Amino acid sequence: MELKYRWVTGIREGMGNFRKKLGIDSRNLLQESVGPTVFVAAILNHFQSKYAAEQYPQFKEYAAQLNDQFYEKYAEALTDLFLYGYMGKKNKEER
Repeated sequence: MELKYRWVTGIREGMGNFRKKLGIDSRNLLQESVGPTVFVAAILNHFQSKYAAEQYPQFKEYAAQLNDQFYEKYAEALTDLFLYGYMGKKNKEER
């Protein structure tokens, strides 16, 4: 438990300046809890699913689509989601 506490504390301290640039108020528990957690979970889930897909023949075609072109779009989608919200592209284009 002590190791996890130090790990979480280290990450939180390291992300402090980044959060400030994005306008996240570190004193706001809701912003601190939801924002970073959503993105870490989304990325973690994707790569766990990718690994699982690569292990089973019936998912090889799916796994093969996860190439450089996919990851360029994936990074853009995550960026839009983080910066503009769930309707990222739509909101971005309307600005």
